[in-house]
Amino acid sequence: MTVGRISAHSIIILMNLREDAEGRRVRDQLIEEHLPLVGYSVNEMSARVPAHVSRAELASAGALALVRAAEAFDASKGVPFARYASLRIRGALVDEPAVHGLGAPWRTPP
Repeated sequence: MTVGRISAHSIIILMNLREDAEGRRVRDQLIEEHLPLVGYSVNEMSARVPAHVSRAELASAGALALVRAAEAFDASKGVPFARYASLRIRGALVDEPAVHGLGAPWRTPP
């Protein structure tokens, strides 16, 4: 197992031992390593949302999406975690204003 970046072996352990202490440690490491994805996504999305939508709310929604992505990730599908998490984070950021009744008055590029 590598110390810096999470290895494929660790992801397989995560899949098999999610409730085990080792599985939780690997999940936490996966989240910590990919936390910058939240910041990148918030920066990108904050330019597209109305000014009254708080960056903190977007960051909170993005962080929660990252945790949920780490819990739901299935390495056997062959999709890299960073790509999977990015899509989940972006989806959460698009949905965040709608959850608060603000609608979605902006357009995201295809």
